[in-house]
Amino acid sequence: MAKPPKKEISIFPEIIDGVFGRFKTTESYEVNYLLCCLNIKEIGRLSTASSAFEFSKIRFEDLMQRDVDYERVDEKIIKEYLEKGTDRVLFFPPIIVSVVSLENDQVKDAYDVIERRFDSENDNLTIVFDKDKFCVELPTTEADLGYSLNIDGDTYHYNPAWATFKYNGRKIKLIVIDGQHRFEALMRLNEKNKELLQFVELPVCIVFTPAAESAAGNSESIVKDLREMFVTINTTAKEVSGHFIDLLKDKSLASMAVRSLANLWKQSNPDPCHSKLQQLEWNERRDNRANTVQRKYSITTVSIIAEALRAYAFSDAEKGFQYQLLNLAEIETELATDENAISAISIEESEFHASQEPVLRRQIDHLITPALDVLFTKPRPYKEIRESFLKAVSRIDEQIQEGKNDAATFKEDVLSRFRRCTGKDQASIRNFQEKEFDPLVTQNEEDRVYFLNVFQQALVGVWASIAANLAKDFGIPPEKSAELVVEALNKFAFKPEKRLFDKNLPYTNFLIYSGNRVLLAQYAKKAWRDLLTASLLQPDSNNRIKSWLKENYESNSDEVYSFLYKLADEALERYLSELHKKICDVVEKDWANRPYQRGLKDKLELYSKEDPEKFIAEIEALANAEYKEAVEKLSNRLDLNPAEIRWERV
Repeated sequence: MAKPPKKEISIFPEIIDGVFGRFKTTESYEVNYLLCCLNIKEIGRLSTASSAFEFSKIRFEDLMQRDVDYERVDEKIIKEYLEKGTDRVLFFPPIIVSVVSLENDQVKDAYDVIERRFDSENDNLTIVFDKDKFCVELPTTEADLGYSLNIDGDTYHYNPAWATFKYNGRKIKLIVIDGQHRFEALMRLNEKNKELLQFVELPVCIVFTPAAESAAGNSESIVKDLREMFVTINTTAKEVSGHFIDLLKDKSLASMAVRSLANLWKQSNPDPCHSKLQQLEWNERRDNRANTVQRKYSITTVSIIAEALRAYAFSDAEKGFQYQLLNLAEIETELATDENAISAISIEESEFHASQEPVLRRQIDHLITPALDVLFTKPRPYKEIRESFLKAVSRIDEQIQEGKNDAATFKEDVLSRFRRCTGKDQASIRNFQEKEFDPLVTQNEEDRVYFLNVFQQALVGVWASIAANLAKDFGIPPEKSAELVVEALNKFAFKPEKRLFDKNLPYTNFLIYSGNRVLLAQYAKKAWRDLLTASLLQPDSNNRIKSWLKENYESNSDEVYSFLYKLADEALERYLSELHKKICDVVEKDWANRPYQRGLKDKLELYSKEDPEKFIAEIEALANAEYKEAVEKLSNRLDLNPAEIRWERV
């Protein structure tokens, strides 16, 4: 019996025809693209990053594109646009799609090899990426149409309108980087009403970077290029907002740090519901909510941390904290490989050369990220939130085993996607979140202060100041400084029963609070840092500093302790000095509304009109009396003797 003829198997079974183009200035990296159209039946070739990859297989950076707002998809695009097309013209501008290369289910940062060749048999120019990922074929022409490529010294003319994009769908993903809401609207509507969309041919622009090859001396990165394109496209069309402003910046040390922390927390568990990334808010689109913790099981947000790092760790070259925190002295030679690179001592938040970025990123991963992990997981209130959340997730797993469908849906469609239920979720799922899940995550009312933006940024500021100085003078790495700070603060400042940061106290009112309102002015933020630093003087904290230094740095523990005591002492002096100014200012300007006796107010009113000197003297006496009460109250809270406070102004 004759054998059947062998079938030729193409390594690029998927084919898309379109118009090829290149975009490049004399200074920029080159971007190639293919303009094409896909029938509505073919849009399943495309996907969003969040749906294309298994959570445990990729880095946090590789998933960074704006999450889909399904309320916008359902209400604005489907109901108010696509489904109301009678007697109207409907059109979507091209969706922009990036080619994402995979290796062992991991996103590749560069191609191993890019082959450019002329195929004389069919007169095609062919560019092949990694041998089996994808290729572009361009039919050559004898006439010069204005489009040409140089291969091995020879120039070939081609017609861009006859281009073919071929790919292996198991080796690459076509990820939507702009237009994901339009894409999701078409996908969702097509599932329920194929007839309505049967004539849709979606314009698509497929983009890829043709020079991101892992050759020596080539610093170009596929992931970085695509992230930069996403930022540029969305900033031009519709401003990137919320957490993504901080996540998507490349020329920012703070953005590198929060991406690195997010990746570390993501990798803490292959199950997204058990990952520490659940405690980091990173996908909020609204600017006014990016800097406050929104979920009761969250610890912090990427924007809170990024803003603090910019303010206190990376943005002042004269202070030199970034030089010490990133140990730039040790890597000055590496940072100077490019003749256009700036000096290590001049590097700060957004001031560095492109050639220095990989080195700085490595230093952040090694020195800053572990410290941030300690600062936001080891303090008592943050640790308790994490433990409470894990217990709640374990209970969900039990309910899933018991056959409760709402528990499974909530875990898969809500928690695994790092979101909260909205009005578009089924009522039973919303009810499950409200009645079953939320009550399991508990937070003490007295702990709320530790989740305030100003407190957490003060925490980062205190650590940055201590860590930079300890690294410079004693060689103590930032992570160990974070451990020291947390160990000390857990003994006092992180104990809610100590009530150091209560509202309406003589030493907190006017400076960090105004009544029940948290003050956000720069002087108030500085006061939060100073008060938190001053809390290290409290005996329990102070003794823990001594014992920790003996345990970890016995040889110079006394010297380090003396430095830290002086740092805390100076912080208390600054805090009380600023408090005295604020009290004097408030008493002078608002004495009529202060809770003074009627007779005293009458006297002050008379002096203010007839005897300015007596008025000033009375105001100073009243202010000093309030200040004395504040000093005594704070001294009692810190277990310090007021008589020992040399800067007391009474």
